[in-house]
Amino acid sequence: MFGECCLSGYPVWLDICSDLNLWDDEHIKILWSKMYHSSIHIKSPLFQDLKHHVKELGVHVIIGANEKVNSGSGNGTLYNSILTIDKRGELCNHHRKLMPTDTEKLVHGLGDGTGLRSIRTSNGKIGSLICWEHWMPLTRQAMHIEGEDLLISL
Repeated sequence: MFGECCLSGYPVWLDICSDLNLWDDEHIKILWSKMYHSSIHIKSPLFQDLKHHVKELGVHVIIGANEKVNSGSGNGTLYNSILTIDKRGELCNHHRKLMPTDTEKLVHGLGDGTGLRSIRTSNGKIGSLICWEHWMPLTRQAMHIEGEDLLISL
């Protein structure tokens, strides 16, 4: 398990830059651009390599990521995501944080809930949520209904 936004890093600058919401500020544009370009796309060669290595190791990996969408629905959006890769190297769950927390709303899009599910493993059913989602009663209820044996908290 690797924490929230492990791939490319949590945008901590959101919490320490006093002028982060200035419209048309060059510094903020640079920070956002760096974050966007260092974020992962799930069809990228880099992500395919990660899945290959997970398969080689024969383990399950749950990793937090800044996920970018390059085309189609959501093009240009960054999501705070959890990517679950099974021991066969397959992306078996793809969860996008439902509601970015506080300043995260300045950089992350809203998730749609399709990743609110648990994955059956030889060690039981594993689910995962990101940060503030644990304070959302209906989100937790959705995971309880999934019958998770273990909830991973990013």
